[in-house]
Amino acid sequence: MTINTDPSRDVLAAEIMQAGRYGFVPLTTPDDKWAERHGIRFEPRNFLLDRNGRILLEPALKGAEERSAFERELAALIAGAAKSG
Repeated sequence: MTINTDPSRDVLAAEIMQAGRYGFVPLTTPDDKWAERHGIRFEPRNFLLDRNGRILLEPALKGAEERSAFERELAALIAGAAKSG
């Protein structure tokens, strides 16, 4: 489940959901103060971890284009590691 707590970003949320091919629709809130009123204190974050669990990268993926670019870079890294491993 995901909740978009900033109605001004509904279009961006829809782009991310479509690009990620998620099979559900995010819930939305009536205003951007909703999360604060209900004690929600975090936003989704992405991490790239090494095999020891250390954070190598914490990309700020704020749109479908950024997410797609990151996915391409990650796929290239994985392919390169597979060839050298």
